[in-house]
Amino acid sequence: MTNGEKIIRQLMDEGIKSILFLPYNKRMEDSMASVYEAAFEEGIKCHVHPLGYTACGKNRNDYKMPFLDEVRIEDFDAVVYHNPYDDSNYVTEVEKEFHSDKLKGKTTLVYIPYYCGKSNMDFMTKPGVRNADIIFCDPEDELDYQMLYPEKKIFGVESPKMDTIVEGTGDAVLLCTSLIPFLEGGSFKIAAYRGWLNDLEGEEIIFRPHPLMRETIETLSPRLLGEWDSLVHDIKEKGIEIDKEPQIGKTFARCKLLVSDGSSIVKMWQTTGKPYYLID
Repeated sequence: MTNGEKIIRQLMDEGIKSILFLPYNKRMEDSMASVYEAAFEEGIKCHVHPLGYTACGKNRNDYKMPFLDEVRIEDFDAVVYHNPYDDSNYVTEVEKEFHSDKLKGKTTLVYIPYYCGKSNMDFMTKPGVRNADIIFCDPEDELDYQMLYPEKKIFGVESPKMDTIVEGTGDAVLLCTSLIPFLEGGSFKIAAYRGWLNDLEGEEIIFRPHPLMRETIETLSPRLLGEWDSLVHDIKEKGIEIDKEPQIGKTFARCKLLVSDGSSIVKMWQTTGKPYYLID
């Protein structure tokens, strides 16, 4: 049984028969993709309504999918979302009418994190988490969530992102970046990326920056933007592929080695049994 199926079975046990899914960033939708696939398989009435969002003050929408002309939250037994921030994120913000505090009380709110692995207190206390009625979390976090929110229904289930992993024996090396390690390391981290690119010369490299890397740098550390853009320019000049596959688990099948900052990607990769290096 997939993690998505486990989540749907649990929601069905809670009496939920119709669901509105609210993904907002196409390269993060793997945190709920197998959930709505399972919902369709079970015959649950559901609709996937991708949200527009702003990043660095610019309107964005990563999807080419049909929107509901008018979304009536009350028509669904539950809303499933993976953006916990409402207006507490300096980089991105989904449409205000879909902030959790606006949805609260209209239907059952279900939160599934967009990352996999153990969380921290900062993420656990974001508005979208506080306003949720049902929380699905990493099994390691289940007790912490129960202590924080004894009134909520908490279920420890591995991330649906794990369901996207595809087996394969490709020859590429996957080089990934993550937000927090980058912001903490700054120029030293960019130098580390360049060092790995030099060390891997002659290998087929697939470069996968965090989907919000540039927007985050532009907002929180603009002094590094020139260095980052220069790095990406040089990567393109070398003909290195920049991965934009929405479900990174599919990219895993093409790769033999992972080189990455510490992130959800590392936990996912560990399930493949293939080697990896962490970037210092």
